[in-house]
Amino acid sequence: MSPDEFERACLTNNKKLSDAFNGDLKSYQTKHKPVLPRPSTIYDKKFHFMEETLKEREQRRRIRRENKLKAERQQLLDKEEIKASE
Repeated sequence: MSPDEFERACLTNNKKLSDAFNGDLKSYQTKHKPVLPRPSTIYDKKFHFMEETLKEREQRRRIRRENKLKAERQQLLDKEEIKASE
């Protein structure tokens, strides 16, 4: 099957595809305007393949970064105190 034959077969077998392309795959004129969900919906949604929401994940990462920075600052302060006491 050649590419042109494949295009014609797809257009004849699929009504929605035929309507979207008006019978010619090279002239794309679709009537369908997809509506994207609001970002808040995506970030707060609990997906079946994720253990936590995206918002919860970002909060956990932020807390972990803050704790790491605090620990590094404390280590620097401890080193400075040791140097000052010597």
